[in-house]
Amino acid sequence: MWSEIEGRIDCSFYKPEYNSVVKKIKSKNHIKLGNLVEFVNSSWDQKSIYKDKFPYIEIGTVNLIDGSISSIKQVEVKNAPSRAKKVVYSGDVIVSATRPSRGAVVLINKDQDKSICSTGFIVLRDIKNTLYNKKALQLLLRTSFVLKQCEQRQSGGNYPAITESEYKKIIVPIINDAKKIELILSIWDRSINDRIKKLNQAEELLKSIDTYLLSELNLQLPELKNDLTNRKYIVKSKEIISSRFDAKSFSKYRMAIQEALNKSTLIKYRLKDLITSNIGGDWGKEVDDKTQDDTICLVMRSTEFDNKYNLNFDEEKFAFRAISNKTIKKMSLQNGDIIVEKSGGSSDQPVGRVAYIESQNYINYPLAYSNFLTKISINTNLVDSYYLFEYLRFIYRL
Repeated sequence: MWSEIEGRIDCSFYKPEYNSVVKKIKSKNHIKLGNLVEFVNSSWDQKSIYKDKFPYIEIGTVNLIDGSISSIKQVEVKNAPSRAKKVVYSGDVIVSATRPSRGAVVLINKDQDKSICSTGFIVLRDIKNTLYNKKALQLLLRTSFVLKQCEQRQSGGNYPAITESEYKKIIVPIINDAKKIELILSIWDRSINDRIKKLNQAEELLKSIDTYLLSELNLQLPELKNDLTNRKYIVKSKEIISSRFDAKSFSKYRMAIQEALNKSTLIKYRLKDLITSNIGGDWGKEVDDKTQDDTICLVMRSTEFDNKYNLNFDEEKFAFRAISNKTIKKMSLQNGDIIVEKSGGSSDQPVGRVAYIESQNYINYPLAYSNFLTKISINTNLVDSYYLFEYLRFIYRL
């Protein structure tokens, strides 16, 4: 009915799944977020607080599992991004307005006091007239029934976001039992502590993977000596005819690694014999230039390669591009494919890093890859693709 229209005429807003969530909350004691907490916009004028560098909180650094911030960049004031506008203080709760249904919600701690955050965040400060504390508020805003309302109220195509006015309209249940809130928070804290413990155990395992691989492959690596004597060597001309001409390829250390690999008693293959196809990437064109023969894709670049784990996308720096359907079909990714960095790199980060494809889509967009990368598909009858991924990372670290 017309009387049920809330100022929104987009049909997706009234999906039964959204109405069901709202109906359940309304059946309980509830309140709108705009009436529960103060929304603030403490602007930074770039002339006060910081003179040289400032701590900058980006959306991509928010851990979606525990609501913490993985890292805060120190950015020079003169190079401040245009979105670095909001000052946050200890005790503030900040919410990502871009892709809000992901649940990037952070409680600012003392170490992050007076940090500058992106305008892509909504900042919440004082709670009004309830038993909720800031920690409970953070947890509340990460619940599925709040995130589902964020999904309902967001707008925009490639980069959906929620406005502050729409976020204020989200309704949440009121718990008037302090002991119940305390119990919920204690369960949350215990879960986070268990997670930290397991992450530390995983970190130790990760550190030992090179040692484990060396042991399993029965390899004895040479000691890296970088003194002048070991940097000098002679190579016969016949060894470089129709081969590489760069000195590093014939260094004592690299040749010793090659010799150690050759001595292994395990069955060995050349990488090219394990690959069924090798397809280069495509950067595509601007989204605004899209035609009916194109598809909008999230294009991965070398910047998404996480040297510690795998791919790591920063939603403030997503690269959406329009790529022809013909090209997408040719490039099509499958789980288990490996993406290789084939150009770029720097003196302290040589080219050749690899990424493992675990999903062909990300945030509901098909994944593609730029022309600085190439995809290799693996013959899984000869080798497990994830083992090969870890092995190539191991070789790269050498």
